[in-house]
Amino acid sequence: MATPFKTSAARHRHPANAFLFGSLLALFSAWAGVGEEKASGGRVLGALEPFSDVPTGPLGKGFIDHWNWSDRVREEARQASRIETVATGSGKQLQVRISSGFPDQPAFHRLISFTPHFPPEADAVRMRIKVTAGTWRLFLGGPTAYYANSDVFTAVHEIKAASPAEWVSVEFSLNHPLWRNFRRAGFSTEAPRNYYTRWSQEPTALYVAGGSSGECLLDQVELIAHGEGRAFPHFEPDQVKRASPIADFEDGQTDRVFTLYGADNESEWFEQSWKREKPLRFTPAQLSLVDTGFTGRQSLACTGPSAEEVHCTGIRTEGGANANALRMTLRKDAPGLKNTLFGTGPAEALDVLVFVAPRGRPFPWETLAPAASLRESPHRGFDYQFSYREIRNRQDLHVAIYQTRRFLKPAEWTTLTLPLADFTCVYGSGECQDRFLKHQPLASDDIIAVAWLNPWSRQGDRQSAVTLLVDDLEFATVPGTPEELRSYWQIPDGESIRLIPEGQGPQRFLYMLLPGEEAGKPIGSSAP
Repeated sequence: MATPFKTSAARHRHPANAFLFGSLLALFSAWAGVGEEKASGGRVLGALEPFSDVPTGPLGKGFIDHWNWSDRVREEARQASRIETVATGSGKQLQVRISSGFPDQPAFHRLISFTPHFPPEADAVRMRIKVTAGTWRLFLGGPTAYYANSDVFTAVHEIKAASPAEWVSVEFSLNHPLWRNFRRAGFSTEAPRNYYTRWSQEPTALYVAGGSSGECLLDQVELIAHGEGRAFPHFEPDQVKRASPIADFEDGQTDRVFTLYGADNESEWFEQSWKREKPLRFTPAQLSLVDTGFTGRQSLACTGPSAEEVHCTGIRTEGGANANALRMTLRKDAPGLKNTLFGTGPAEALDVLVFVAPRGRPFPWETLAPAASLRESPHRGFDYQFSYREIRNRQDLHVAIYQTRRFLKPAEWTTLTLPLADFTCVYGSGECQDRFLKHQPLASDDIIAVAWLNPWSRQGDRQSAVTLLVDDLEFATVPGTPEELRSYWQIPDGESIRLIPEGQGPQRFLYMLLPGEEAGKPIGSSAP
C-alpha cells in the first residue's frame, strides 16, 4: 500500500550551519509564543501518518541518513540511530533512537516527510510524542518555491523525558511563528514576512535538531484547522461576473504570449535556451494552439517537463478596471506525475503569477528580450530574462509580482476563479517596491501580465511531459470582502509583526513573531 510519507533517505537540500543554528535556538529560547501549544481546540482535518498500515521493523534504511555524508559518516549514523515501526499495546508507532557517536553535522536531520500538499485551511500539524529517554527538539518545514522564502520552518519544540514517560500532544503552527534561511533567497532577500504552506515545494518534513538524543515514540500525526486559513473560495456561476476579457485564443493570435526565465543566480540558462551549446537545465515550454478548447475551438498548449519554479508562461495584458478576480479555464495532463492534495486525492499544483506596473506608461518588455543575435538561433528560447541576478540593480524597472496557488484534478478541465485578495506580493522593484515591503494588495488596473507555472513535483517522474491547456482568461468580479476571499493565511498587519535576524551572509536566519508572542518563556511547549 502506498504511504503518504518518506523516510530520511530523501535528499535534504538545505544545509545548516551548526553554530548558527545553535545560536538561533538560544536566541529564541527567550521568546514566548515560539511553539505556543494549542493542543486543545481546532478542527482535525485528518491523519497524516499511516503507521498502522506499515509493517513493523525498520522504516526505509532504518537509520537517520543524509544525502551528502561520506561512507564513514553514514556508517557512524547507522550505528548511532534507528527509525522503525513498532507495535505496542495501543497499536503501531514510529520509534526513533539517537545515541552517542551520532554525527554532529548538519545541525538538523530529516526524520520523515509527508508527501501530500496541504490545503490552505491546514493551520497546524499536531502529533503525540512520548520521550522515553533524553531530550528531543523537533520542528517541521522544508524548501519553498524559488521566488518565495528559501527554506521555512516552524518553531522548535523541546520535549524531555519524564518519569514515568507519558504521551504529550505537540502542535506545530504552519503559519506563525516561522523562521527561514537565505540559502537561495534572491527575490525574497528583503521579504517582510515568512510563509510556508502557500508555496511549499518539497514534501513537508519532520526534523530533529542537534543536541537531541535518547528515544521517542511518534503517533497520531494530524492536520489541524484553527480558522486562520480557509478553504479555497467557491462561487456559484451567477456570482461571477465577467468584467473584461484577457484572451480566449479564438483569433489564433499568440503575439502576447511569452515564456519568462526568472531564476535566482543561474542566469546563464537564458542564453543557453537559445544557443543550446549544452543540455539545458531549464527548458522553456513549447507553445502551440490546439483544437481541444474547453470554451471554444482553440486553446493554448504549454508543454514541457515539470521543473523548479524558475520559469513561467504568461500573456501580456492591460489592466481591467473594477475587477476583483481573475478567471481562467485549464487542463493539466501530467501522466508521469503522482501528486496529491490532502483530503482530496490526486491533484497537481499550479502557481499563478501576476505582474503589475505603474499605470499610464509602457512597460519596457523589450529590455528583457534576447539580443538580436540570439533570436537568429534555430532554437526558440525564453522570451524574457528576469533572473534576479540580472534585474536586481536596475533602477528603471518598476514592477511587482503577486502569487497564489491552486490544485487541478489531473486530465480534467477546471475553471478557476481567483480573487485578487488571495494573492500576495513576492517581489517589488523601483516604484513598486513598497507593494512588496508594505504588503499592498493587488489591484486589477495595474496588471500588465498573467502567468502560470508548474511547481516542483513531489512524486513521479519530473522529466516526464506535462501539458497545460489554457483557455478563456478574463477579469471578473465576485462578491465578498478581501478577508472573506482569502484562503491561505496572510499576516494581519505588516507593521505589527517583528522580524528578528540572526547570522550574516549566506548563513542568515530570520524569525517572524506576531503580536502576543513575547519574551519570557522557553522555546516550544507541550501539553498532556
